[in-house]
Amino acid sequence: MHSVNASRDELLAAKSAEVQDMLETWAQANILLSSGEQIEFTLTIKKVSLVVQGNTIDYGNMTVTEFFSHDRLTKCNLTRGNVPRIANCIRNEFGCIGQTNITVAEFVDQWSVRKLLRIPNMGRKATEEIVRLLGEVGFKFS
Repeated sequence: MHSVNASRDELLAAKSAEVQDMLETWAQANILLSSGEQIEFTLTIKKVSLVVQGNTIDYGNMTVTEFFSHDRLTKCNLTRGNVPRIANCIRNEFGCIGQTNITVAEFVDQWSVRKLLRIPNMGRKATEEIVRLLGEVGFKFS
């Protein structure tokens, strides 16, 4: 753990030096400071949005069977018994009706909570967790 903190501290120090160099370059170009002149200012970061490139997932184009797969659900914060229940019920329902390639966006448009409750063995709590999982990625049943 100590080595992780040390490397993190080193990374933060390097980034801090990089930001300081960028600010000095900007100040020289925009405030017309001569070499050796200094100004002091305080930089307050109120909000920072971080975007990790390459890890954006388009859930709308993901198939329902992929979205509700056992592997993916085990990484979500679900009630213990509902992971296999949801994965199996969705796989069985969409496999039986021949819609294994339906996307999450199509699923939300075409289905309702009432229709989910009609899936054999689904149950109210599993349906509530499906609604919550979809809500976490920006989808809502109408």
